[in-house]
Amino acid sequence: MGAEPNLHNIRLFGVVTTFGSPWWFVRLVAGDPGRKAMMRGVKPMCARGVKAFWLAQYDMDHADDNARQRFLAKVRRRLAAV
Repeated sequence: MGAEPNLHNIRLFGVVTTFGSPWWFVRLVAGDPGRKAMMRGVKPMCARGVKAFWLAQYDMDHADDNARQRFLAKVRRRLAAV
């Protein structure tokens, strides 16, 4: 018997995260475990038809200030739409 969805009041599910590795490593080599865990494991526990988004800053170990500022602007734009 699996887990029963019990977070019916959650209609928007979003993840904002950073990775030290580049996107290609996270997706191709590691299999994107964080995204899978959130979108396949937690999202189904929310309300039926929940809207979801995933915002990730990859290669944070090598990101300069400009890249970090662009990511923060992207996060602000997305959250402003909520």
